[in-house]
Amino acid sequence: MGIFKDGRHWFIDLRINGKRRRKKVGPSKELALLVLKDLEVKKAKGEFFGIFEERKIRFKDYSDQWLKERKLHVKPSTFRDDLSIFKNYLNPYFGEMVLSRILEADVERFVSTLGHLSPKRINNIMVPLKTLFKTAHRRKEIKENPCQFIKKLKEPKLEIFPLSFDELKDYFDELEGLKQPELNWSN
Repeated sequence: MGIFKDGRHWFIDLRINGKRRRKKVGPSKELALLVLKDLEVKKAKGEFFGIFEERKIRFKDYSDQWLKERKLHVKPSTFRDDLSIFKNYLNPYFGEMVLSRILEADVERFVSTLGHLSPKRINNIMVPLKTLFKTAHRRKEIKENPCQFIKKLKEPKLEIFPLSFDELKDYFDELEGLKQPELNWSN
């Protein structure tokens, strides 16, 4: 690893998997040295993601693999729901995007496209999306989880209209008036 100047700009020069890679960092030698030191520290810690060779896996490809793995860990009904959510909502919106380039703003824009749905339904759609990104981040497939700070939507409380005392009395009076079926225990 090293730095060099070409014209007005400083570059980092290093080898990744035997291939020489260069990255322009800017007009300052100090900045180039800081970026180089940062890469050396990350490499030593095992946190080096290869900024020069970003994995360009599409969301749809990653989600297909993730769903295959998920099938083994959830109930069949949950898996069917997840498949439906990916087919109808997530893949049409995120499918062609590069997984590592999806930002929190992209997720917020996606949520805003679901405005015609109830908050509960939107929250249900977000569950597998959040789980997918959490898994990708844990596996170091992405540097940051774009769903990390996305909050659940507030769901309105259901109004319950219990029966009044008079309605309960009428109900029980009606039950008493019903003829009980005769049971034949002799058989």
